[in-house]
Formats: sequence, structure tokens, C-alpha cells
Amino acid sequence: MWLIAGLGNPGERYRYTRHNIGFLTLQRCAKDNGISLVKEHSCEALVGRGQIAGKKVMLLLPQTYMNKSGESVMKVFSREIKSLERVMVVCDDINLELGRMRMKPKGSSGRHKGLESIIACLGTRDFARLRMGIATGVHEGDISGYVLEPFTKRQMKDVSRMIERAQQALEFWLDEGIEAAMNWCNLKTPNAERETS
Repeated sequence: MWLIAGLGNPGERYRYTRHNIGFLTLQRCAKDNGISLVKEHSCEALVGRGQIAGKKVMLLLPQTYMNKSGESVMKVFSREIKSLERVMVVCDDINLELGRMRMKPKGSSGRHKGLESIIACLGTRDFARLRMGIATGVHEGDISGYVLEPFTKRQMKDVSRMIERAQQALEFWLDEGIEAAMNWCNLKTPNAERETS
């Protein structure tokens, strides 16, 4: 089993906010792959089980609010995954321009509250993450308000394209591994498509 955790905040008021790009990406993945997301109280998350790129996957959307995301991830990891090489976290990144993405095999939290929580709960930084850019050049100072604002209608076109590319990157990771996925995701332009045979 492979675990893909998308970070965000539960509730309709946060649904289309910048901080919820991880949720939006996994919801699209679930829909496109015929995976149902169901609330599992044991891990306080929406969970979907199915197949993507020929691999058995679990999609996890913690319902604990962002700064406690690690609690859900840890419960699922210790019970069903147990290998850090099979974990991918999808989250927003205020330091990347809207539409840009970066995949890494491990690293710091970058002051992202969700990643901080996962690192604290797992006791390690050695898990892969797909960071999705949300910066538009209009935020400054305290970013807490900015990340909780919804994307504008004009921005949603770029958001939709980025989510589509994120899905391709996740499939690449499942199919060919982290190095190949990083090379494609990190070096390609925002509008590049994955070549498939």
C-alpha cells in the first residue's frame, strides 16, 4: 500500500482556499480514479482506497485542521504503511509561484504547519513531499490571512492546470519512482505534459 496525504482544512469555508490545494488535488485524484473518500473516525480523516498507476494506494485527507495533520498521518502510517518510501505529502507552498511545483524526497517543514505536525508525529523529515505553488506576488508580512483566502476565479484556471500536473507527477512517482518523478516535475515548465508510451 502507498500513502498519499493531501493537506488542508476541513469545512466548506476553507474548500477553495490556497491552503487547501492538497485537498483539492486528492479530491480530483479520487474522482478521476473512481475512488470514494469516506470518513474514518479511527484516523480522523477522509480516506480513499483504490488503484492509481497500477499501485494500491490510500488517499488521506486529515480532518484535524492543518496544524494537527500529523496525527492522522501517523495513525495510518503505523497501522498500514510502515515504509517511508511509500509516503507522499501534497501541500501548498507560499514560496513558489502559482502554477509551479517542487517534489522532494525529504526536507524541512519550510515553516508549513502541516509539515511541521507530520515531522513531529513521525519523528523524521525523511518522507517525500509535493509542494504546490500558491504565491501571486500580492502577499506580504503575515501570510496566515493570505493562505486562508480563496483563489480568485481568474486564478482557478492556473490552479486547475497545476492540479492536473500534480496528478501526473503522483502517477510518475508511483510508476517510476521518486527520482524520475522529480526530474519531470521540477525541471519541466508549468504547462508541460508527461510523455507516455
